[in-house]
Amino acid sequence: MAAVARPRVRIVPTLLIALVAGCLLVSAQDDGWEAAKRKVKHFSVEDLDGRVLSSRELAGKIVVVDFWATWCAPCLKELPELADYHERLRSNDKVVLLSFNASDERDEILDFVRREKAAFPVYVADDLLDRFAVFAFPTKLILDFRREPAVERYRRVGYTPVESIEAKVREVLDHPAATD
Repeated sequence: MAAVARPRVRIVPTLLIALVAGCLLVSAQDDGWEAAKRKVKHFSVEDLDGRVLSSRELAGKIVVVDFWATWCAPCLKELPELADYHERLRSNDKVVLLSFNASDERDEILDFVRREKAAFPVYVADDLLDRFAVFAFPTKLILDFRREPAVERYRRVGYTPVESIEAKVREVLDHPAATD
């Protein structure tokens, strides 16, 4: 019996390594993005200055939404890159990045934005977590408002390099969704 147990001990780690390598290969291939085809119902969200943004104002655009929180380490790691990306998108009439904070109190968000000198609008989006099925931070959504109703095309949970976001946005721009 003992002789039989030894090969199993060697096989199990080998199988685990193979499984982990396979998962990493799949993640590298799809870059962690989940394809989606969920209709987006109209919504409105308020920024920290009280201005309301209606989803109707996004018609004709690809919208990258970043759901984040001030207590989320991966969220904070992304913010400088996302700020640069937001700045690059200012002159783009086809793509917009929206920063949706959730789970923080308005005063906490204001203090954070002032302290970090965030140069992009932050919207308070607690009411949208259920609507967009956001259960972890950070979560990125790529929404396609080029048609009615708008459609969520992709989502990704976890730290996301801007290069990955840009690649998915290019894919959406190059391959419009089929109409239902």
